[in-house]
Amino acid sequence: MKTALLLLGFNRLDYFEKTIKSLEKNAEAHQADLHVYLDGGPNAKQSEIISMVNESNFQDPVIVTRDENWGIGRHLIDARREL
Repeated sequence: MKTALLLLGFNRLDYFEKTIKSLEKNAEAHQADLHVYLDGGPNAKQSEIISMVNESNFQDPVIVTRDENWGIGRHLIDARREL
């Protein structure tokens, strides 16, 4: 069974970047499928986070963006359901 990594993002670029860089250092992380779910809304930093993910060493990450701010609860539940 292949492992999936789920990252949720909104507007905390510094923490998201630290998480991506930390995962890149883990050799086993590259064997996993990376799924990134980005919440929307006026304060969302989706384009910046998408750039970080695309510049990372992960092969074919799945990126899902939301048009509105779902809030962490709904965002997490829906992401887990889709995986």
